[in-house]
Amino acid sequence: MPGEFEMEDPKLRTILLATNNPGKAAELGVLLSSRGWESLRPDQAGIRCDVSEDGETFAENSARKALAFSELTELPVLADDSGLEVDALHGAPGVRTARLAEGSDVDRTEALLSIMHGLAAPLRSAQFRSVVTIARRGSVLAVGEGALRGTILVSPRGESGFGYDPVFLPAGGKKTLAQLGMPEKNSISHRRAAVLAALEELELA
Repeated sequence: MPGEFEMEDPKLRTILLATNNPGKAAELGVLLSSRGWESLRPDQAGIRCDVSEDGETFAENSARKALAFSELTELPVLADDSGLEVDALHGAPGVRTARLAEGSDVDRTEALLSIMHGLAAPLRSAQFRSVVTIARRGSVLAVGEGALRGTILVSPRGESGFGYDPVFLPAGGKKTLAQLGMPEKNSISHRRAAVLAALEELELA
């Protein structure tokens, strides 16, 4: 496979995270650690890279970020692109999840709730979806996808997590993602499924 990834090289048990989002980096770091991988944020590696995330799909954005960062390091790079897809909004905000409104996570959550105002519970179904790409030296080595079904509540609950976590109630659950601790959230998250799928492909290559 392009990139000549050699699992026996201990240096390659460290992955650079292609994200400047501290919440996402923390989640990814815990997930990777559970599989015996160390991770570095770009600032820890002395790397600064801003990648335009204006692709049409999560897969396109994920690959774009992984490949851009992989040109700046000898380490393998892991990039995640993820977002919220609301069934009643025909999959929106989708790839525009982080750009639904200007400002903070709270501003974006309020914008989403405003758009969905008046929708009854049966029409508030949604999913978080993630696509993870691992690349090295300009070549894609592995790709993984994951999804988490749930419902968008009418008001936020919880203080942890980030993004739309306070209004997302996982299917069959009683707590929003923002009410769960990181270990419990990571055990069910869309990002976990995508990371594990990508690592499995990488480790079997």
